[in-house]
Amino acid sequence: MTWMLTNNGHVIDIRYINNERIDLRDIAKSLSLTYRYNGMTSRPISVAEHSLVVADIMEREMGITSPVVVLAALMHDAHEYITGDLSSPMKACIGPAWQAEETRIQKHVLRRFGLWSAFMTHHAQIHHADMYALSTERVQLMPEHDKEWPCVSSHPPLAWVDFSLFDNWTPATWEAAFIERFEQLHAAVQEANARIPAMTAGMVA
Repeated sequence: MTWMLTNNGHVIDIRYINNERIDLRDIAKSLSLTYRYNGMTSRPISVAEHSLVVADIMEREMGITSPVVVLAALMHDAHEYITGDLSSPMKACIGPAWQAEETRIQKHVLRRFGLWSAFMTHHAQIHHADMYALSTERVQLMPEHDKEWPCVSSHPPLAWVDFSLFDNWTPATWEAAFIERFEQLHAAVQEANARIPAMTAGMVA
């Protein structure tokens, strides 16, 4: 069996993904209930919360203003609604086979929303934002330990990110926040795309 049933009633064959069955509502629901670090944190942090933080870091820390790039950052882990959030140590144990499958599924999900090109073009910046989020999560939500993570040195934790402000948020809150942020950015992308033909027509005229 290679298929899964989603919360909104879609059947997705993981081996042969039909992009039209990839539903934002399923993504938001799943990511809001998927906890990072196998739940080994002082309080649960979902993939949805992490994704929203990465989008904020792209804008506030890295100065990225393009809505399609920020949207690609928000959706950089959206494929985990299919794959789950496998820990980095487990990914390392499985090796290239996992990376190939994860990339294949990530490509389907991002293409569904027209974000694969933006993700690939700005992959380095999205990765840096991801690492800043990772190091900040490590310091604020995990215990001190003498075995340090390299990202804490390469991407120092961000003081303006305060996870304690969201201690009382529920999965339903994160689900709604993820959808709201997606819709805000998606509307901005559509507005920007609509301006391009008008500008082109003006130059031709």
